[in-house]
Amino acid sequence: MNKMISTREETLNRIGSLEHIPTLSDRFLKIREVIIEPHSNADDLAEIIATDMATALTLLKIANSTAYNPMGNNLTSLPLAIARLGVATSAQIAMSMSLLQSFRSPMGDAHSAALWAHAFAVAQIAVFMTKQSKDMSKEEQAALFMRGLLHDIGRLVFAISIDKLLEILALFTVFVDRRNIRRAFHTGSCRQCPYGA
Repeated sequence: MNKMISTREETLNRIGSLEHIPTLSDRFLKIREVIIEPHSNADDLAEIIATDMATALTLLKIANSTAYNPMGNNLTSLPLAIARLGVATSAQIAMSMSLLQSFRSPMGDAHSAALWAHAFAVAQIAVFMTKQSKDMSKEEQAALFMRGLLHDIGRLVFAISIDKLLEILALFTVFVDRRNIRRAFHTGSCRQCPYGA
């Protein structure tokens, strides 16, 4: 018999009790708009991506990799790199990097990287599936990419709430340990003190 771990209300209350919930960056939303806009081009996307050097360098690195540049003709222009990769692929990479930079897991960078690698893989599978269906609009394809990318965002919220709980437990533990030290000191038996005499 399966029992629900928490109700929708409990989950919403848990999310509402968090002091800081990361939000999507402006860059992420602007890139999404470029994907949806039917008349957008590599220059439009380059203008947004150029505001983040790490993303721009990553796109140039990928565009100059042997997978996209088998002849060894390296590019130094971001719009040309985006044109080589394709606007959709470049936008997907840039959106994923923007999310990775915006949402950091309190469990560390390795956890964040693993979370976003999984999310990006699911998003790419969604893109592959949309390409199999010829009757999907660019907007529908972008929406499925977003759903794939954000499908596990609850894990990050969970990690943030676990981190907050661990902080509270750490404070409680320090308080309890101080009480034990004081009790041992006042009774004269420091052998009960958890830290020794």
